[in-house]
Amino acid sequence: MFANGDLILKIIITHFNINMKFIYILNNCYKYIDDLFLKTMIYISGFFQVNY
Repeated sequence: MFANGDLILKIIITHFNINMKFIYILNNCYKYIDDLFLKTMIYISGFFQVNY
């Protein structure tokens, strides 16, 4: 009974840790994409300001 419960707990914790790592990686990707998007927008707006 306890051994079985322990095993389930280990599976849940392992699954949670994998999910957290995945979420962390996704978050970093989003931050990177956001940064890239922001820089691109600044560059484009700067480009248009130079043209007009």
